[in-house]
Amino acid sequence: MRTSNRQFKDVYRIIFDHGDRVFCETSTMLRIHKMTNAEAQEKIERLAAALASKCGKTDEYIGLYGGNSERWILLFWAILRSGNRPYLINTRQPLDFTASVLRTLSADTVLCCDEVISLDASVLTFATLDALAADATPLPTDAPFGNELALTTGGTTMQQKICVYRGENFVEQLCGTPALIKENPALIERYDGQFKQLAFLPLYHVFGFSAMYLWYAFLGAALVFPPSPAPDALLRAVRRHEVTHVFAVPLLWHGIEKSVIKTIAKQDEKTQQKFRRALNLSIRLQRAFPKTGRKLAARMLYDVRAKLFGESVRFCITGGSGIEPSALQLINALGYPLCNGYGMSEIGITSVELSHDFITRLRGTIGRPFPFVEYRTDEQGHLLVKGCAGCHHMIVDGIVKPQSEWFDTGDIVRAEEDGRYVFEGRVSDVIIGEDGENINPDMIRAAFHLPNAKAFEVLADPDSGLLMLLVCVDKAITDGEWQELQNHMNEDNADLPHALRVRRVQFTYDPLLRESDIKISRTYLAHAIRSGAITLFDRPEDRDASQTEQDSPIKEILRELIARTLEIDASTISDTANFFSDLGGDSLDYYTLVGHIDERFGIRLPFDSETLTYSINDLEKQIKELTSHHA
Repeated sequence: MRTSNRQFKDVYRIIFDHGDRVFCETSTMLRIHKMTNAEAQEKIERLAAALASKCGKTDEYIGLYGGNSERWILLFWAILRSGNRPYLINTRQPLDFTASVLRTLSADTVLCCDEVISLDASVLTFATLDALAADATPLPTDAPFGNELALTTGGTTMQQKICVYRGENFVEQLCGTPALIKENPALIERYDGQFKQLAFLPLYHVFGFSAMYLWYAFLGAALVFPPSPAPDALLRAVRRHEVTHVFAVPLLWHGIEKSVIKTIAKQDEKTQQKFRRALNLSIRLQRAFPKTGRKLAARMLYDVRAKLFGESVRFCITGGSGIEPSALQLINALGYPLCNGYGMSEIGITSVELSHDFITRLRGTIGRPFPFVEYRTDEQGHLLVKGCAGCHHMIVDGIVKPQSEWFDTGDIVRAEEDGRYVFEGRVSDVIIGEDGENINPDMIRAAFHLPNAKAFEVLADPDSGLLMLLVCVDKAITDGEWQELQNHMNEDNADLPHALRVRRVQFTYDPLLRESDIKISRTYLAHAIRSGAITLFDRPEDRDASQTEQDSPIKEILRELIARTLEIDASTISDTANFFSDLGGDSLDYYTLVGHIDERFGIRLPFDSETLTYSINDLEKQIKELTSHHA
């Protein structure tokens, strides 16, 4: 790779030269379907020829829209093979924002993996392009090959910030691979000859595209596409396909932790004690003997692991936002090495904890910088990153801005003596205290333990700028639970130094995490409070949880499915209860519910933000519309 031209064309050649190697796997109820690199390359060449014939242009941006699938990968390479440049569209951002980015990039064509979207551009589906491919003239081997892609950063401000990468930026990352593998061979460890990566992270995010797909496709891993992002479906896919590597955001790891705790809590006291003893013994063994201890932990906790990932998983990475220490400890104690990583849309993936040491992993460090980047901190503790693996340049609100030598990430970190770094919070989240000192709200949030809260966050009061604790509670919270919550808040706050105590506590029934997000954003919360999207109050109000006099058959089924998904009493679910804010569900729970509904009614509920519904009344209406349409 270092002797090549260091372009996407070289990466394409290396990945697909191994024709007999498995490119990806999907599954139906009956069997696992595999596609080899040779089969994938043949499809890419045909699609690229059709695209070149249809568009008649090269070196132009072409939008790529769709969820994770083999079609997304095929279209991505087809755009490059046709001599053009893909813009990886975030399917969760508003279409008007996508349209504005397309205008900035002068992109007048969008390829859709499946559904057609409404944009002021020529929209082609995979099926349409595939049909055109039958009559397209194959491209010559020396035809122009694209060497650039664009993606937009996450965030809540909707500022148009486009990161433009060239092939050499990704090649720089790939060339650092041998040193990383030498430090921790588990990065490429196989199980029963299998080497597979779970395609969970969105491919239009830098974490998903760079680390999950490109890096592992280059290393020879097959990509496993689960049938849905619902937790049960993900876990089944890992077990069935014998996936070896799982990279995910904390949302998945927190969901697994919650599931394990719920499952164990239902067991008798003897079983619960047995589990706790096994977990504690696993921790002690892995502390003393990292590799041998992990193998022994796998045997001791086999029954629990059999319901999670099974025995094939060899290495896991979490990133995108902070993970709770309890989840990090539980997953590692179960014998699945879970490490914390770091990266951004602007700089790519730049570090991950690669230690074999159990305690080092539990420290939650983001590891040492990869060989192709340098880290340093400025006087304020901001992480600065230098290297050639980040984006080539950015386009901010239409203005091209070259990448600076040292990129200020806007994150506050602490450098440790062994060269590792600890993430401590975002600069944008820092609050100016009453004494003028900077206060990190993440550190204050960690001091609170509120068992009766659905979610909570510490942020600056949008009115006064002082420290505020925002707590989301269930409308059905009892007087006893309310009093217990108050006691915990008061005790935890009193334990903090005077200058770090929260000055205002507010409650809400509204969810703190939007359904399309993977982490809570304080910027969003402040905006939502100001705009009234989140309603605040001083104490919970009474709620009328009465049900309708008589359920329709659809409502009866929905109530049963929601109760089963959330493991709650069906009688407490009103027709108007919001799945998130009233019933305590999260995004992964919702995916699970939709999967149950689709299976029960033989339909497919849409997932775009404009049609998502969260109450029994709304779901019933949508089901009736879909079933009548299908009829």
